[in-house]
Amino acid sequence: MTGAYAVVFGGLMLAFGALADRFGRRRIMLIGLALLGVASLATAFVATAEQLIAVRVAMGVAAAMTTPGSMALAFRLFADDGLRVRATTLISTVGLVGLAVTALAAALVGWGFARARRAGSPVDGRGEGGGEVPLDVGGGRGQRAD
Repeated sequence: MTGAYAVVFGGLMLAFGALADRFGRRRIMLIGLALLGVASLATAFVATAEQLIAVRVAMGVAAAMTTPGSMALAFRLFADDGLRVRATTLISTVGLVGLAVTALAAALVGWGFARARRAGSPVDGRGEGGGEVPLDVGGGRGQRAD
């Protein structure tokens, strides 16, 4: 699931940078931020692993849309090369820390939250609600959460 995000993000970042140069960095960045908000909200309604992967792909597209604009903004706001380097480093660091914290939070809370919902969805961790979603734990042997 995280791989879908990373592959799409890395693969489309250059393409969206070119689109941002052609159609406007602000426009592409705002569209990306809106898509990121919608995709983030959609994660609350995910019922299957396939839906989660699709949402993560949408998040990767959105992140690829916002990155060129944020980098261009750093170069536009800071005239001094030292400040530009610091701003670019900060943007990259925040992004990587966010990725690590998100992965950790998903590991600690994600499936437990799905089990706590008890809404009868296929992702409730016990297989109740119509189907069982295997977890990639223990070498991907499809072990259940409980």
